Amino acid sequence: MVERVSARAPSLTEKAYQSIKDAIFRQEILPGQPLLEVQLAEKLGISRTPVRDAISKLEREELLKRIPNWGVMVPPIELKEIHDVFELREILELGALQKAFSKGDQQKLTELRNGFEAMLTRDDMPLSEIISSDEGLHLYIAKTAGNLWLLRTLRIILQRNVLMRLLSHSHEGRTREIGTEHVKFLECWLKGDLAETTLALRDHIRNAKNAVLQMEDRLVEMDMQASVVGKHRRD
Repeated sequence: MVERVSARAPSLTEKAYQSIKDAIFRQEILPGQPLLEVQLAEKLGISRTPVRDAISKLEREELLKRIPNWGVMVPPIELKEIHDVFELREILELGALQKAFSKGDQQKLTELRNGFEAMLTRDDMPLSEIISSDEGLHLYIAKTAGNLWLLRTLRIILQRNVLMRLLSHSHEGRTREIGTEHVKFLECWLKGDLAETTLALRDHIRNAKNAVLQMEDRLVEMDMQASVVGKHRRD
């Protein structure tokens, strides 16, 4: 669960923020699970004020949602939201690629490809680092396109998309598939084949969506099974 922090830390708010965020990334805090400021403060060994500030920051990033007179939680992911977010990602990112393709820096693209190839050889890379690398690639496309509003919009979508990507990475073998898809996308870009690069990016986004949907179905099934077990126990 969340890790205890030192009371002498230079920034208790930042420590609390990172500890809670890491717990979300490790899926120790699941969508719909209630979090109370008092309990978090006790577990972290600090007062409620930095915890409250940390929670507010995570709320702004849409990783937590406050429910009046109840507490905060990782917001549940609705089925329609999954379809809407990935549809918007496909529209924005494929459009960004058309503008960015001729501006791609060969050295930067090679560095990105080599980085993802190296990731494929590792089994111990933290999930937060994997997601950060994934986000960096997608934001690079938007930055290279040169449209500031597109970049800002995609950054917001990807931040909200973190919870969905956590589900995607939970799908067996998906993390390695993501690395492989990134390498293929970058190799197509380096070869100068716009059609193949576009296809590789589109397939990557759709594969991510399918992985999220499969994990969402599994969670719903697990929740239904837990409800049945709970009912039998009460009976």
